[in-house]
Amino acid sequence: MTILRPWIHIAIAVSIYIFFALAASKVIQKIGGNVKEMKERSSGIMLLVGSITNCLVLIITLLLLIFLDGRLIFDLGIAFAGNDVIFTFLGALIIFGLASAFVLITGFNERFNSLFHKPFKNRSELVDLSGVLLTLFFVALQEEVLYRGYITLNLLSYGPIVIIIVSTVIFTAIHLFTNRADIYQLASWLIGGAILSYVYLVSGSIWVAVILHFTIDTTNVIVFNIVGKYSIFPSMPQLSKPKLTMYRLSYTLILVITLLALYRPVFNLT
Repeated sequence: MTILRPWIHIAIAVSIYIFFALAASKVIQKIGGNVKEMKERSSGIMLLVGSITNCLVLIITLLLLIFLDGRLIFDLGIAFAGNDVIFTFLGALIIFGLASAFVLITGFNERFNSLFHKPFKNRSELVDLSGVLLTLFFVALQEEVLYRGYITLNLLSYGPIVIIIVSTVIFTAIHLFTNRADIYQLASWLIGGAILSYVYLVSGSIWVAVILHFTIDTTNVIVFNIVGKYSIFPSMPQLSKPKLTMYRLSYTLILVITLLALYRPVFNLT
């Protein structure tokens, strides 16, 4: 039973997420929405449902951590100082800057009206964009606490390789419930899940993973224009899926190099 305990705990936490995700999807369907349509996700009702759902799952995951696992929230690694700050800043700069470079390089081969736009035109759009970013933060926080924090703490005795594989596979599989998927999207989730898990293991800080996750999701909106508005490059052609995959592999490689340059190549969670 002791051997199965961490796997049972993980199964409980993931099942709770699936339940709430499916419930939220049903609510959205009843009001005529489609959770798998990216361009609908910026609507007020979908942002509200998404924020509430992710906050509920976050709270329940923390309660499981405390009462089911007998751990403290501090065990997730809530410190954020020194190398954490430096790496997070550089990581966010790499993710956002490299995305902009990829879009601009592609745009030089196309006709476009202007180079740069504000992601909002007026105060109303600024409020809407703020709502999108707030929801993305809740998503990043909930997913990192569950898929990186909770799963990692339950699998510490199995070592880093097992942790990265299990958390990445579950992270990828779960996204199939709420997103359209093809081979490139699957590659994106696998790459993103693996690098965030590795970052968390090396840094030992859940906030480093949360902020990088938030930066990745924000970049998809602000640079890659996945919701059809709020992009700083609205007139640029969208990157092809192979180029997006190349971009993700590129920033992953640079992040790993930066991570190893700033931290000792050991895992800080105990």
